[in-house]
Amino acid sequence: MRGDVKRKILEILDESPGIFGDVLEIFSMPYGTSLSGMHYRLSMNQRARSKERAEMAERHRFSVLLYRLKKEGLVEEKISSRGKILKLTGIGKNFLAKLLHVKRGEALPPKRYKKQESKELKIITFDIPERDRKKRRWLRGALFNLGFAMLQKSVWTGNAEIPEPFLNDLRVLRLLPHVEIFSVSKKGTLEKIE
Repeated sequence: MRGDVKRKILEILDESPGIFGDVLEIFSMPYGTSLSGMHYRLSMNQRARSKERAEMAERHRFSVLLYRLKKEGLVEEKISSRGKILKLTGIGKNFLAKLLHVKRGEALPPKRYKKQESKELKIITFDIPERDRKKRRWLRGALFNLGFAMLQKSVWTGNAEIPEPFLNDLRVLRLLPHVEIFSVSKKGTLEKIE
């Protein structure tokens, strides 16, 4: 029996040097504990320790994530009568809305932009590949909401300024190479179109 205990202690130290908890556990077992009983108790202790380590790692990951969310201005901590409360900021709500659009497969930005009249006529043409037909439909909707009229499916005209957020969205969607925007200062025969 004593040889078995020594062997088990040496096995434990060989497998994981520096961990004395299992060795101490063997000495605290009741006299006459069988080798299988020792194995069982040691395995239960190892499971408990690994569960504790996993919980500690999870808490650490959560605190790091919370720190980053606060640093990015997405979440703020408020103190109430019930203690600390986490709330989304305005930036956080907008970011969440964008994430939900992406999650639903609607990775396209909203079609609404601030309308502003222009003295010059704008002509917008585009040739977007068929694989990007969702982006093409988005572009048509955005142009319609800006006040442009369709001459052909891929040719639109109107007296509206092109907002910077719209151009940024075209850039993000990688549509700029497929879109041409012309500004006409002298209309000539185009006056009949309006």
